Order: sequence, then C-alpha cells, then structure tokens
Amino acid sequence: MTEKELDRNEILRLAKIVSPTGNDITSIYNLYCKYVRPGAPMPSINGRCSSCGNSIVKYWRELINWFNNQSVI
Repeated sequence: MTEKELDRNEILRLAKIVSPTGNDITSIYNLYCKYVRPGAPMPSINGRCSSCGNSIVKYWRELINWFNNQSVI
C-alpha cells in the first residue's frame, strides 16, 4: 500500500471518530499539516472551543472538508 493510500484510509477512519484519543489527535494534526496547512500550530485539545483557530475539532473538520473536495488521494 502506498503512503497516499494509507493516508486516505486513515482520513476515512478519522471521519468516523466521535471522541478522539491522543493517537487520533496526533494523526489529525499530522495529516492536517501534511495536506491542509503546513506548519499549523499544535491544536488546542481542552475541548472548550470547537471554533477557535487551532481547535482540534476545527482541524478535523477542515481535514475532512479538504479530503471530500479532492478527486484523488
């Protein structure tokens, strides 16, 4: 399996996550930086703000939106 196929499978898995674990958060952040916004600050994981600029929820949503708008990954 290629790296892109592995990333695709991981994004599809993450799309179904309701309560991310620490490993899920790390994966979301790494994929977000790789495909959406290189150099993004570490996400806020305190759960108090899902719309803050560096919220893990925001990163997750932007990653899934990016993925859904791609024709190939």
